[in-house]
Amino acid sequence: MRRRHTPLVLTLIATSLATQACTSFAESADASFSRGDWESAARDYERALSESGPTEIERLKARLAESKSSAGSACLAAARTRVGIGDYAGALPLAEKALGYSPTEETQILVRDLRSREGTRLFQEGAAAVAGERWADAVEKLESAQKLAPTDEGARLLATARTVREKEARRAFDALTAEAGAALHAREWEKAATKFKAANELLADPDAHKCAAFARCMAEAEAMYGEQPTSLFGCQRLVSKYEEALRFGIDQDFVRQRMNSVPPANYRVTINSAVVLPFKPGSKMPWDGFGGAVADADKLLKSLGGLAELSQGQASLVGEVTKLAIAGTAAPDCYIIARVG
Repeated sequence: MRRRHTPLVLTLIATSLATQACTSFAESADASFSRGDWESAARDYERALSESGPTEIERLKARLAESKSSAGSACLAAARTRVGIGDYAGALPLAEKALGYSPTEETQILVRDLRSREGTRLFQEGAAAVAGERWADAVEKLESAQKLAPTDEGARLLATARTVREKEARRAFDALTAEAGAALHAREWEKAATKFKAANELLADPDAHKCAAFARCMAEAEAMYGEQPTSLFGCQRLVSKYEEALRFGIDQDFVRQRMNSVPPANYRVTINSAVVLPFKPGSKMPWDGFGGAVADADKLLKSLGGLAELSQGQASLVGEVTKLAIAGTAAPDCYIIARVG
């Protein structure tokens, strides 16, 4: 029997689970605090504080403040160690982390100094990349420099680098799409897919993306076709792949031709028995004569839907049909036609 809880019981269960989660965060924070892992302690005290009860809130707040202060001091000390060996790039993220934990004036001054140093270094590297016509590298360096220490000269060089990089990307894109289009026209599917993909990585273009997907689909279909599948599953899978290719709207006549040339699968069809209705399904008229629609034809058609399960015996179906057989009429000249595939 499934147990059903009342709203009160459900509320108590939810409260209990929340208390357990809060206790778990507080215990984890206390453990980190005792071993001097200030960053983990600060993280878990914040989690515990968001779900704490009134009896614990003051203690957790005090521990959180102490953990943040200690974490900030530790990060600041690590940043100064990096500065001492001239590793300003490594010192910057540590100083920024210290600033997040404890925004003291000392930390703010250090962060400003390190950002200026790192921005200047990146600007110099970006300017050198511009001089060397390494435009992608120039854009990357100058963008980072402008975030840290923006200057008018940095903005000017960045604009130049971006313009040239975009022109080069467009030239490369046009060359790749021309090669890809020729390969697509020649139905060299793998080559076309590779070229269109490379072009799309340079410039995001809906047409290039669609052509790449179509060429890849056709490459897969043609590989499957080359294996000459004979099983029902293999043939259906191949036809489905060509149908997928048709939806792209590219080279559709060829795709249909290939789809229609898929070799037929080997089928084994067994008909154990068959029942002929005593009326034409469309008009519900008898097969012989002109006596009007057969009474209860709709009822029989409806009942057939309920007999579609394989577990239903043929005898029950025959019985339903026999009830509507017209006395004195000859059996119609009917036969079964089975179309497969």
